[in-house]
Amino acid sequence: MTTPHLRYQRLDALSILQRTHIALTALRFFLPHHYERNCKKIGKEPVPNVTLPFSGMDLLKYLAVPGELSEELLPDPGRHMQRIDDLLNAA
Repeated sequence: MTTPHLRYQRLDALSILQRTHIALTALRFFLPHHYERNCKKIGKEPVPNVTLPFSGMDLLKYLAVPGELSEELLPDPGRHMQRIDDLLNAA
């Protein structure tokens, strides 16, 4: 069982380094020609010959994939959902 404080969202601002790395990772993630590869990484079944848009939740799953974003940089992406959503909406 996780301790209650680990389940809550972190509302503090992301650092410039965190925002930069998340933004660059998001750019790579949302590229249409990476669609099938990214579907497999997040456990989504790709639709043959069709590229469907990913959601912000899909990006959170992708950020949690080992090796896609340094764990030291953002240990638990799901806890930063609001700040990541803010970053996506600012683009």
